[in-house]
Amino acid sequence: MNCKMNMKTALVAASAVCSVTLLGIVAALVCNNKKLKALRAMNRTTRMMYRVGTAMRDLSGEGECN
Repeated sequence: MNCKMNMKTALVAASAVCSVTLLGIVAALVCNNKKLKALRAMNRTTRMMYRVGTAMRDLSGEGECN
């Protein structure tokens, strides 16, 4: 009976490890999707353009109240 219990425990542990591994693989595939990569690149570009615009506005004095 003890041997069956050890086999069940080993089977549960192996299935847990396999499911976690499978979840990691799926997450990696989703995060490396071409559309998501393009979206992250567009967000980086948008943030950079916002910073450049803010710096140019600050240099020109356009944002100051008189």
